[in-house]
Amino acid sequence: MELKKGVNIVRVAWLHPHFQYWMGGTKFIFEVTRRLRKEVNLTLFVLTADPEIKRLFEREGLTVVSVSAKSTHSLLFWSLFPYWTKRCIGRLKNEVMGYDLLISSMFPMNWMVLHFPKVHIQYCFEPFAFFHDQQMIKGFSLFKRAMLRTLKFLYEGLDIQATQNADKILTVNQGTVRWIEKVYRRNSIPTYLGVDTDFFRKGRDENLSLKYSGQKVIVHSTDYTPLKRTDVLIRALPEMRKEIPNLKLLITHTVDDRRGLKKIIQLAEHLDVRNHVEILGFVENEKLPYYYSLADVAVYPGIGSGASAASLFVLEAMACETPVVRTSDSLEEVIDGESGFLFHPNEIEDMVKKIVHLLKDDGLRKRMGIQARERVKTLYNWDSVSKIILEEISTVS
Repeated sequence: MELKKGVNIVRVAWLHPHFQYWMGGTKFIFEVTRRLRKEVNLTLFVLTADPEIKRLFEREGLTVVSVSAKSTHSLLFWSLFPYWTKRCIGRLKNEVMGYDLLISSMFPMNWMVLHFPKVHIQYCFEPFAFFHDQQMIKGFSLFKRAMLRTLKFLYEGLDIQATQNADKILTVNQGTVRWIEKVYRRNSIPTYLGVDTDFFRKGRDENLSLKYSGQKVIVHSTDYTPLKRTDVLIRALPEMRKEIPNLKLLITHTVDDRRGLKKIIQLAEHLDVRNHVEILGFVENEKLPYYYSLADVAVYPGIGSGASAASLFVLEAMACETPVVRTSDSLEEVIDGESGFLFHPNEIEDMVKKIVHLLKDDGLRKRMGIQARERVKTLYNWDSVSKIILEEISTVS
């Protein structure tokens, strides 16, 4: 990767709401920026950051600057949105004026950069889900839906204004390209996601193999939001058990939501499948490939107009030669019938049928697993993602 001759952009500031959780957006920025920093002087600005995640970035030679005491994961931030954003804009103004280009990812950072006379690229993972994704919003409680309707009324226009005024928009795949065009009336450039296939590859942990010996294992990742539909997978277990009595569902999570966790456990107990569900919680990154490799099937039942169009969990499992059963909101990651199975979000019986089919057919799982890894190696490479972003940086000067 290298900048084109004559390009003047050498200092880049990347603005993101927070690094509080080691989840998709944080992982994406980590993998991309640790590559970009070899070519440009790059600093990350966030409202808040978890100390351990901040250290991960710093070990890669990246500076992470926190500019606020509260962020978008806090109800207090949204309750006093004008106050917090005014403070953050004031702090950022002093920090970013020496940079040649600003990259924002996610509201309200895309709106904040409008206050600075700088070239602006927005990396739009998806149209801001809490304003624009009605399927996801419907899954929340009555109180939260009312709160989100209020926030949408007050601030949706700021998000649309910011994205429409970006000099360039990048996004994760063709699904989000279409959703961005629908919501913001803007064209965008897909970079796709990446997977470190040297790290995420099939491997064996003897202790795990012994622990789950004789069981058919499903792996699922969640943040307990309605988007991930973990409850849908739990409700499907009794039907799957009729065909696969030795079933075990392993659940990893990216957010420590005790209330969400309690609901899942209560649901499993109510359906008499608690013994078939194990909550792994946060799994250390170094151990994830072993869990993905151990699993017979990975399942992603998530929904959303734009938010479930891409999943690092799906791609990382595929890289470990584990076939995936996922919703058809994305047609790019899993090729139906080749590297896994797709199902319509409303057709849960079809999901059950396809999971059971894979669990029963060892040969099919192996063939699909091999094809899944080949697809990831071919299309989802972090160096390729970073090269596309670097090339787009070089064309906006």
